[in-house]
Amino acid sequence: MARTQLTDKLNRLKGHLGDSSAPVSKTKIPSRYLDFAEALGGKLITNNVGNYCLIRTVFPIGYKHGSHQLTTSGINSPLPLAAFDLSCNGETIDFGSVIFIDTETTGLGGAGAVAFLIGVGRIIDEGFELLQYIIPDYSDETAMLEDLNSIFGNELTVVTFNGKSFDLPLLTDRLIINRVGRKLNFKNHLDLLHSARRLFKRRLQSCTLTNLERELFAFHRTDDIPGYLVPSVYFDWLNSEDLSMMNAVIEHNRLDIVSLFFLARLIAEA
Repeated sequence: MARTQLTDKLNRLKGHLGDSSAPVSKTKIPSRYLDFAEALGGKLITNNVGNYCLIRTVFPIGYKHGSHQLTTSGINSPLPLAAFDLSCNGETIDFGSVIFIDTETTGLGGAGAVAFLIGVGRIIDEGFELLQYIIPDYSDETAMLEDLNSIFGNELTVVTFNGKSFDLPLLTDRLIINRVGRKLNFKNHLDLLHSARRLFKRRLQSCTLTNLERELFAFHRTDDIPGYLVPSVYFDWLNSEDLSMMNAVIEHNRLDIVSLFFLARLIAEA
């Protein structure tokens, strides 16, 4: 997928964050949905099957992630596929056709597990852009997946961390259950967990993303919410409309995705 094609797809969604020429009547939207989006600093998006909240964050050129910095040369240098897949030889991919994905879910597996928050990162001219899709209720999962699915294409490269075993199979299952589609369309999938283990496990022992951040980037999270608490934060919202910890979940997801970019860049250079 050319940079312009991916840009057009994501910009259609990002455009929702600005003023709409045809705003949806607020009388048709539960007030708690509007409170949800406002509290999270996002925009409530409504399509033909429901609602979801879209949060946009841009990390500008010059942003420092521990000891590493987002630079113009870093985002313009192509990634050699052989750095991630030993069977590849010579092929490179441009960041214009790459998206970074991470999910936060209501559980670790099974048909009842729902990805209530899906983060999608990509390189833009201004730096690193992150779009986070989050649903205010289970009934809005289809609305989120419909718009998310429109991003994917046959020339796309998807980058995840343990996504081969978890994120992508989960999203595929949810597409099928919600009758949105049968699969996610993409050309390449780079699961950085396997590349990181191959390069760093003997030296670092633990190849969790947070340990890789500390050891490779000297990046230390402060007040980060443990992953096992993430589902309970969403349940608190559903049960009592308590959002006191939801921004911590969003920040956790946000940092995971930014770290994916820097890890991909580091592995390519190793």
